[in-house]
Amino acid sequence: MWGVVGLVALMAVWPALAAPAAGGGAAPEPSQAGRGASEPGGQLQLTVATVGLGGQVRRGSWAGVRVEFLDRAAVGRDIVLVLTLRDIDGDRLSVERSVLTSPNQRLSAWLYAPVPFAVADSTALVDVSAYEAGQGAGGLGGGSAVGRGRLLGQASVRLFQREMPVSVGAIAVVGRNAVGLEPYALRENTVSPIAPLAHEPVDLLSGLRPGDLPDRWMGYGAVTEVVWTASRTEGEPADMSVAQAEALRAWVEQGGHMVVVLPAVGQLWTSRSNLLLDIMPRVEPQRLDRYDVRQIGAILRHDAPLFGTTVSRSVGVPTQSAAVQALPDAPGVLPGQNTVILADPSGVPLVVRRQVGVGAVTLVGIDLANPAILPAVQARTFWNRVLGRRGAYMPEQEWAQVKSQLQLGTGPRREQVNLDEGVLEAINQRGQAGAGILISLVVFGVYWFLAGPVMQRALRARGLGQHSWVAFVGSVAVFAALAWGGAVAVRSAGVPAQHLTVYDSVHGQAVDRARVWASVLLPGYGETVVSARDTEQRPQAGAVSPWDSPDGSAGSAFLDSQRYSLDSRRPDAVAFPSRNTVKSVRVDWSGAPVWRGPIPVAGPDGQPGQLRAVRGTGRLEVRGGLRHELPSALRDVTVIVIGQQSALGRPSTGQLLAQGVAMSMASWEPGQVLDMGQLSGSAAGESRRGRDLSSFLENLLPRARGFGGIFVPGAAQRQLASDRMRALSFFGLLPPPDVQSPNNASTQARRRLFHGLDLSRWSTQPCVIVMGTVSGEPSPVPVTVGGTPMGGQGLTFYRWVYPLANDPPQYAAP
Repeated sequence: MWGVVGLVALMAVWPALAAPAAGGGAAPEPSQAGRGASEPGGQLQLTVATVGLGGQVRRGSWAGVRVEFLDRAAVGRDIVLVLTLRDIDGDRLSVERSVLTSPNQRLSAWLYAPVPFAVADSTALVDVSAYEAGQGAGGLGGGSAVGRGRLLGQASVRLFQREMPVSVGAIAVVGRNAVGLEPYALRENTVSPIAPLAHEPVDLLSGLRPGDLPDRWMGYGAVTEVVWTASRTEGEPADMSVAQAEALRAWVEQGGHMVVVLPAVGQLWTSRSNLLLDIMPRVEPQRLDRYDVRQIGAILRHDAPLFGTTVSRSVGVPTQSAAVQALPDAPGVLPGQNTVILADPSGVPLVVRRQVGVGAVTLVGIDLANPAILPAVQARTFWNRVLGRRGAYMPEQEWAQVKSQLQLGTGPRREQVNLDEGVLEAINQRGQAGAGILISLVVFGVYWFLAGPVMQRALRARGLGQHSWVAFVGSVAVFAALAWGGAVAVRSAGVPAQHLTVYDSVHGQAVDRARVWASVLLPGYGETVVSARDTEQRPQAGAVSPWDSPDGSAGSAFLDSQRYSLDSRRPDAVAFPSRNTVKSVRVDWSGAPVWRGPIPVAGPDGQPGQLRAVRGTGRLEVRGGLRHELPSALRDVTVIVIGQQSALGRPSTGQLLAQGVAMSMASWEPGQVLDMGQLSGSAAGESRRGRDLSSFLENLLPRARGFGGIFVPGAAQRQLASDRMRALSFFGLLPPPDVQSPNNASTQARRRLFHGLDLSRWSTQPCVIVMGTVSGEPSPVPVTVGGTPMGGQGLTFYRWVYPLANDPPQYAAP
């Protein structure tokens, strides 16, 4: 009997034992807001015009849905557009936006939603609804982000009209001409995409017009580069709305790379009519008529045989002259504001970049769309040097010839390795739950033993058996207090959370960016607001969304499905349903630097410190000192020094075009001065080994192993997590698959979660990159849960970049 009663008592305190924290109150009934009949007469017509940028949607990324509406009411009115999805917990996420109609005018608006991995049916429909704006509603709370009244209209649409596989990258092209980017899209299998010459196939979202561009940065969630080739009637920068320009600016600040190919005549990108003028390189374009394009042939292409075959690009640079735009610095440009990526043999800058936050804008002064130039443009030669990629990219017809001569048969075989697997395991809170369960078992065992046989014998020995119920009630009270005390003991400081954060900072820039995956306890019952806003309260600084893992379920659906809302225009705060359980979330954030990362040490004269590249004997060296004031030691540190690109005019069939060295350190303590000269110089000790960048990247990539050339699936799945993070940081520079390996079998590295976090672009210009891990600390991102800092602990992968002085590649001797 004592054991049964004790078990009942234990069940009463079980929430305190099994959960990191507790809350009170009863779970509310599902919200009834938003229900109602359609408007009589059907005055509001609702249609879905576009799903995803370029009509494509990728699971695990944000996607934009452009909704068109026609209101035949006599006067304009406020309406609320709503897109509904289900998250991994079974709750209904309503993405909402308030808009104003105009009588008898067809208007449109974008809704932005995080697309779950766990959408089982790619043909499933999602609902888009229009409601009358609610009176006195708005803000977070009450199940609606912006407030809504009666239902006015509804439409259904396939979310995956064109599904982009999760392991495929994307480049958006504004304009009809893809200017030589097409080889990046080469693939062998459209069902399970394989890029025969690289790790990641690329979808070219080409043919976009300025009017097709989203008005919030989340609409670019699936792309890593935006290449603008349009001009004149195809589209000018002035054709963008203010909101579209702000979205593109915010996306660039958060790590996006925008490339503008200037037309030879009539470019407007450096004019005051350009809404993005403030992020353009500070140059003063000078048109050079009758420019001899042959002198920059090495920039555009190299006609070396491919993979030992007789196949080579026979199209040379046209002999006739053409007009190009030289890009010298504008008057008053600040040091380091412009970086020359490529120049002609006489030093005339033709490709110039400006760093903007963590991203960049690059201007190309060569009119690649010119029919006299376009046939000579090679992705593996020109675009690899601009975008920071690696691989012998070639058109489909060339690849067919190479495949035939190498007798590759049906095509390449790849062992797929997901470099970003394990995020779910990194953020789960099984340790805390396990501690609670262990405490519960210990408390129950001790309780059963003491309240049962021990207490009975003690009372009988003293002739007090009639007081057994009083003793039992007292023991229940004592052990209930012990249970609550144990629960408190296993709580983290602040709101319990476990996180994995990737945090990026560029020296001299006012904006940092980060991506956070976290499991967060939502205390109590009802709703809890999770927010991630920067200190300056910028409207396009962050986004909070529910998260599920591509490797498996991050949870199970609750029986009491709840509805909650997300403001599509400002998703940096979301009121999640709370059941005193853990919620997996993803946070994308940008804002003023939070951590005091590496800074150059000031010189003896008190002048601000700086790093300076010098060429030593046989290796690139950097002079200067660095120190940091991070919350704790930076561990498993890698310091990479990237110098000048390899000489123009040399073969580029998969070789690394960047020259650099990589060095490792076990730990770097706060306040410790790191002498870059000693670290990168020839006097580096055994504990601070240096190796060339190519070897460093080679060692990051797991290789398929077999016996006697026989391909063994799964042999490359063992890889250290720290090396995987480094491999993901330079994903575009990893050694490409070996098409000449036995049985044509090699590793295909994949990413599903780390799109947009690649640092490979930095290989195109001189710089210093420092990366390492900070463990056991809360995330640096200012996330709050119910108004309280998130707290908890986890792992932050910290990456810092210092741009060095200009040093464009030289031309190889003929």
